[in-house]
Amino acid sequence: MTDALKAPAQRELVWAWDALQASTSCRSLVVVYGGRVMLQQGLAAEGCKPGKVSLGPLAQDVIKNGRANYLANLGFFPGKGWGFGVVSWRRAVGWWHKPCGRECL
Repeated sequence: MTDALKAPAQRELVWAWDALQASTSCRSLVVVYGGRVMLQQGLAAEGCKPGKVSLGPLAQDVIKNGRANYLANLGFFPGKGWGFGVVSWRRAVGWWHKPCGRECL
């Protein structure tokens, strides 16, 4: 988690991650705001480093249009760069992009 977030926001994100893990099969959570990774939990991509991230076309489209997008059965998709290089595609089954405001994903 980035130090750029205030303590209440950090607690809220930790709570959200704990709730997702406890109630779903979610194994990774990445929160991007203004092109920077604010929180990364779970399965990370090899060589991933916190900080600035390059959003792929799918992530950019979700932010631009404000509509969520879900890809199930990732093994059937030929491209792997739709999101951003912070979650391991090899170990992911589904990919959910959810906008959280104008600059947050």
